[in-house]
Formats: sequence, C-alpha cells, structure tokens
Amino acid sequence: MKLTKLFLFLIFGLLNSSCSYSREESSFIKDSLKSENVSSCNVEKIKVNFCTNEKIKIYNQKLASTANFSNDKILIILNEDRYTGKGDSRNVKAIVVIDSSKGKIYPLQQIVGNFVDSRLEVLSNENPEIKFSKSSNEICISGTTYASDDNNINVENECYIFENDSFKKIKKDPEIIGGEKNIVSKKYDSDVHLKCISKKIKECSGLNLIETKELFKKYDFVNLSDGPSMVLDRGRFQLIISPFEDESGPNLRVMQVKNNKLVDEKFIYLNNRVEIDNNSIMTYYQNSKKIIYQFK
Repeated sequence: MKLTKLFLFLIFGLLNSSCSYSREESSFIKDSLKSENVSSCNVEKIKVNFCTNEKIKIYNQKLASTANFSNDKILIILNEDRYTGKGDSRNVKAIVVIDSSKGKIYPLQQIVGNFVDSRLEVLSNENPEIKFSKSSNEICISGTTYASDDNNINVENECYIFENDSFKKIKKDPEIIGGEKNIVSKKYDSDVHLKCISKKIKECSGLNLIETKELFKKYDFVNLSDGPSMVLDRGRFQLIISPFEDESGPNLRVMQVKNNKLVDEKFIYLNNRVEIDNNSIMTYYQNSKKIIYQFK
C-alpha cells in the first residue's frame, strides 16, 4: 500500500511539474509585444515606422510561429508602400527578426523593391528576392534598395549578417569578372598598361587586363570601344582605367566607381605617362603642366 501511494505521489509530482512548465511557456506567448520591444521604431533613412499598431499586431501573431532564421529566430517580410513624390508609390519589402526568447524585434535598416529598367521604371514581373534559412544568420536581398545612405538599382545578393542583436552588411570580395580576380591594389603606370596590351613584358606578371565587353556586363557606363582595361581596388571605391583613341590621338579614361555607380570620370591625353599611387593620387601632364589629382 505504501509503495502504491509513493508511486501515485511521484506521478502527481511529474504531472504538476509539466503543467507548471506549460503555463510558463504560454504566459510568455500570451504577453503582448509592444513598441518598447522594437529595437528601432522610426527608421528615417528608409521612411518606415516599425511600431505602428498594425505591425505590433503582426509581431504578436507571429510570435508563436516556428523558427525560420538563425536557428531559433523568426524572420518576417513586411509589405510597404514607398511614395516617390510623383503621385505614385512603389511596393517594397521591409524585414524584421523576432527573438522570441528575449521578446525583442530587430528591423533591418534597408528596404528592397522590384528591379528597374534603364529609365528607372519598375519591372512589374521582376520582384525582389530575399534569401534566408533557419540554419544561417545571413540574409541576402536582390532588387532595388532605397535606404538614403545606401541605395542602388538592381543589386544582386546584397547580404547582411545578424549577430549581437543587430544586422551588419557584408562587404563583398573584389568583383570577380571573367572568372578571375582582376582587381589589383598596387600602383598604376600607363606606360606598363599600354605595353601589356600589345606584348608580354616582365612588368605584366600578375597584371590582368579586362576586355570592356566583360566590364560592360557589370558596369553599363563603360564604353565598349575602349581598349583592355585595368581595375584598381581602393577599398571604399574602385578605379577603372580604359585606353581609347580619337582624332586627337591616344587617351585614357579614368572612372571612379562606388557601389557599382560612376561618381567621377577623367579624360587624359596620353602625351606623357599617367601614374596613380597607393593613396589614389593621380599625376599627369596637360600642355606641359604637371597636374596632381586626388580621388576621394
């Protein structure tokens, strides 16, 4: 009899323990998330308020969902209307991550919309792509991005990593064009560049020249009639250096590129050597006058 009572007591204890755990779990889910749980409410650079009543309601609805990002987190894609100021709007995607263990919501401070054409008109059949998985803390977006400090058209796999309760943009390796890493970081010498186009010399070792048709696949501002080009990596930007000829004779086109956009362009008549050092200071001659120009 005593053995039976002991057995029943143990069973009751286990059941009571199980019920207590369940009540703790459900009480957390039942507690409503509020704007105080959002790490950033009004994100000015993307013009999105992540603390509206409608969004808070969505967060609470999703709180008990199955994790789909970074092992135990929930990633949500929100539809937003971005007004262009021309009387129309564009549908864009905003992204938030819910950490249910902390009851916190973390917005990605970037939005992405459809791909666009050469006139910047939306391509209705080319929607943005957002790639993520439960097994990774990385998210990659493709399309047109709109943050005021980081906006680009038709980006491919712009990636962010979520760690320490925030998103960080992943810097890409030097652009791979034609299957090889053709970007160099050393000094530039126009004499070596031109000699390497026509014949192999010692200075050409490790120097990869890129045909403009290959560059044009990535940069539509490149002139297809230019000769084989060099690309110099300068960290915050790249310099594309392309030789060409017109009625005046041989010339050099030097293009400064940031985030795949042309931000500066110089045309230099090749009557003398053109050099660019490791600090992006270009030295050349114009009408026998020495010119020094700093790319910033």
